[in-house]
Amino acid sequence: MRDLMQQRSAGIIVLIGAFLFVGGGLASIPLVDTHGTSLYALPPQQTLPVIATHVPWWQGQNLLQLGGSVLVLVGLVLVSLRLWSAGSRIGPSWG
Repeated sequence: MRDLMQQRSAGIIVLIGAFLFVGGGLASIPLVDTHGTSLYALPPQQTLPVIATHVPWWQGQNLLQLGGSVLVLVGLVLVSLRLWSAGSRIGPSWG
């Protein structure tokens, strides 16, 4: 029973991290300039003023992506350790 909970918790951590990362990426979509042009369609010189007007939003979406990345990494390490302890030698090396 304990092994099953460890497997599920590792998978849940990976899923939560993935959702946070995708959520952070989707949160950057509404960042637009005064003409309604998306941040990602602007030339690099014009992106900084858009970011400067939306600093809290920019920081929040970057923190979501960073936190999601860390959680995915932790979850994948837990999955690899679980596979390694179960006797699999090929599965963990793929990660």
